[in-house]
Amino acid sequence: MSTPEPTTPQSLLLNLVWPQEQPKPEFVNQFAIALGVPSDEAVPEIFYLSMGHASPPTIVVGSDGQLDMPEGAPPEVTVDVHGRYLFTRSTLDELIRLLQQAANKHDRLTGGE
Repeated sequence: MSTPEPTTPQSLLLNLVWPQEQPKPEFVNQFAIALGVPSDEAVPEIFYLSMGHASPPTIVVGSDGQLDMPEGAPPEVTVDVHGRYLFTRSTLDELIRLLQQAANKHDRLTGGE
């Protein structure tokens, strides 16, 4: 008795359509990325990316001319999280590629590095 040959699924080509109405863009200046829980092979398969914004703290100039925090100010700055995303290694590679292309285009247009 012979075993059936494995079949390759058919491929379909689909166009992605980004809607005209999109959420308002949020300014971000803070990023955190973490590896997901490892698979059975002890390899993390997904990445968690958080993006947010942290406003600078209020800083005052003391009577001695030194920069200081106002009395009672908390010793930390809170990040307002604007988005959390998870993706695979191949999606991370695509994101890196797209960001690098955008940076290169920016540099060409502005004469930057």
